[in-house]
Amino acid sequence: MANSNAFFVSILINLVLHLALLTAFSFLRRLVPHLYWGRCRKKHNPPPLPSPGLFSWWLESLSIDDSEFYDKSGLDALMYTLMFRTGVKVFGFCAFFAVVILMPIHSTASVVVCEDLVDFDDPVTNTSLTDLHGVRLEECSGVGGIDSLSLSSVPEESSRLWVHWVFTHFFALYAMYQFRGMYKVYMFYRRKYLSRGLTHQHTLMIRDLAEDLQDSAELKARFSALYPDVVAAHVVQRDKPLATAVAKRNKTLKALEHVLGEQRTKQLARQGLSPSHDDTNVSVQDPTSPVPEPEEDGVVPDDLPEAADDAIVSVPDVDLEELPEDERSTIKVGGFLCCGKRKVDAETHLREQLETDNVAVEAEFEKLDKAPQYFTTGFISFRSLASTVTATQVVNILQTFGMLQLDTPEPRDVHWENLKLPAWNVSVRQIVVFALVGLLLVFYTVPVAFVASLTTLEALSESLPFLESVADSSPAVKGFLEGFLPTLALLLFMSLIPTVLHIIASLRGFPSHSAIEFESLKLHFIFVVQVFFVSLIAGAAFDAVSDIIDDPSSIVTLLGESIPRTGVFFINYIILLAMVGHVVRLINPGPLFIGLLKLLLAKTDEERALAKKSPAFPYFFFAPIVIFAVLVGLTYSTIAPLMLPFACWFCTVGYVVYRYNFYWVFEPSFETGGKMWPIIFDRLMAGVFIYEATVAGALAVKKAKYEAPLLIPLLVFTWQFWGHTNTLFKERVDHLPREDVVELAKTRADRDRKDLLTAFKQPSLLAERRREPRPPEKLVAAAAV
Repeated sequence: MANSNAFFVSILINLVLHLALLTAFSFLRRLVPHLYWGRCRKKHNPPPLPSPGLFSWWLESLSIDDSEFYDKSGLDALMYTLMFRTGVKVFGFCAFFAVVILMPIHSTASVVVCEDLVDFDDPVTNTSLTDLHGVRLEECSGVGGIDSLSLSSVPEESSRLWVHWVFTHFFALYAMYQFRGMYKVYMFYRRKYLSRGLTHQHTLMIRDLAEDLQDSAELKARFSALYPDVVAAHVVQRDKPLATAVAKRNKTLKALEHVLGEQRTKQLARQGLSPSHDDTNVSVQDPTSPVPEPEEDGVVPDDLPEAADDAIVSVPDVDLEELPEDERSTIKVGGFLCCGKRKVDAETHLREQLETDNVAVEAEFEKLDKAPQYFTTGFISFRSLASTVTATQVVNILQTFGMLQLDTPEPRDVHWENLKLPAWNVSVRQIVVFALVGLLLVFYTVPVAFVASLTTLEALSESLPFLESVADSSPAVKGFLEGFLPTLALLLFMSLIPTVLHIIASLRGFPSHSAIEFESLKLHFIFVVQVFFVSLIAGAAFDAVSDIIDDPSSIVTLLGESIPRTGVFFINYIILLAMVGHVVRLINPGPLFIGLLKLLLAKTDEERALAKKSPAFPYFFFAPIVIFAVLVGLTYSTIAPLMLPFACWFCTVGYVVYRYNFYWVFEPSFETGGKMWPIIFDRLMAGVFIYEATVAGALAVKKAKYEAPLLIPLLVFTWQFWGHTNTLFKERVDHLPREDVVELAKTRADRDRKDLLTAFKQPSLLAERRREPRPPEKLVAAAAV
């Protein structure tokens, strides 16, 4: 029986934290504008400045149109936020019927049981209906408090179980209808995205090239014979010595510019001056930054990293005096570890080192020019979309093995090191990754089961005996220990796995960073399902694992018995995610503290600008949390309908928070055009399938002889709907329709695509052969975009 006191204390704690964090954010966004509306400083297509009002951001986030949001934030961000909006529709609509119909049916079912047990002719057992809602209710039915609102209160073989059968169909079908509608929205915006004519949409990537094609010139010649509008072809080269030399030079260059900026600040200070600059429209150029993407008209947008030499700084037009020797920056060189080092003039030493590094870079370029060495991955770029669409869907060069044609990621998404891996290496890595995931899945079960078993004060007291006396001191303390603490422990424990899985996924050898994130998401869903079912079993009885091992068929019965009993625990978990988890992400404590620390340690304007760089959003970390919440909300929608209002609130807060973050805060590291949505759709449909199966198990435990088996047709329909939707939409979102390609060819026939010449060249090959530090007066930059 769930402790009502613990439940309400948990809600109170979460509500207080929710309001406190929202208030803190409302003040912080005005104190630290470079973080909380940093994207407004973009030179190209920036979002408008948000209102400075304390809580006006809430309505502003809700009022952003989808088309405007797509234009400013991209399709990846749009689909992520629409997932929350769809959740609001599903859970909000179903919550109304759950509160009006299901919860009254559950709460009155126990009264019916007690009335059946009462002998009205016996003055001892005869009691009023009012008494039945009190202590006698719990004595008769075995449930009370919050549990009286769940399926636990319904007696076995009750005719009321037909209501659950009806609602399971209603909820599941409505959820599938909404998910399908979201797929239609995705198809619409995906078509717009594919029509933009970005560099990767004009490029074909091929892995495992034939030996005679492992040369850029030969690859271009072979494809030029097939397609007359080939612009460029690049085969990945062996550039490790060059990349090492360029990285070493960049490090020296950065140190030298730091010294020059530091000394210029001292020169200005000696004359009572200080540089005043506008950091609104200036960006920092990373020497290894990716090639910019063109907009729809083929012109490179100026909001992407560009040379900081264009930075404009307002410095008084005066001759600055040379610094005395004792005020010039120095650096320690020579010696061994901490011994024998001597101080030398920093600028002189670093200029000498830069000259040495420039010579080394030039030497490596000459080696590559004379005898280039190639790997087995190449890129072929075409002037027209028609040629690209055709080349990606046909067999261009027949070969029994190899010549794998893959979707081309945008240049900043390419994982260059993985493109250097041979096919056999990738296959071995795949086997190793599967083995690692299997081992992690097995060994992760024990700690998850232990954490999930601590859902009651009795279980907590067995591990920590002193908690029992602490809990007796106050009902609030008892509620905190039993209602809030276990859910917080599960949330923190689950937050450990995404990073580990991301590292494991990166070992697979995927050609892009986005593919690594997608693989991490797929692997994480396996652990999400594991955590969910292990939590259910552990919530019922920690020693139930041995029962399942002895009789595997007992898992359905065990789950059916445990799901209603663990409902309050998972409701508390959803409340914690909605009221605390989302708002913490709104504050972004990590980027906030790291950025402020960098600003505190920065000594030049450029370093201060880099400290203000807008953070990126790690989809691989947060998307599985949302999928888990949707899985829990669906599963308990019929069994514990009290879940639905809180699941709706979780999606509502998430929609507002991420609408704000993606529009004003997060700057994407790359854009995939919403490719994550089909993956998320599959996981959401798996959640619907799990929901239907668990309800069938719960009804079977209640000895519903007809209701439980009659859910099988719904399971079959769900499976068919899932496959049909994927078949229907997949080809329509992978490539542009031929009529769109022909229409675009008419408007872009004369476009000069010089950007394709270097878009898919390795960053080290695009580096300058010689680099000199920028003048001190130009070492000013705004937050990099």
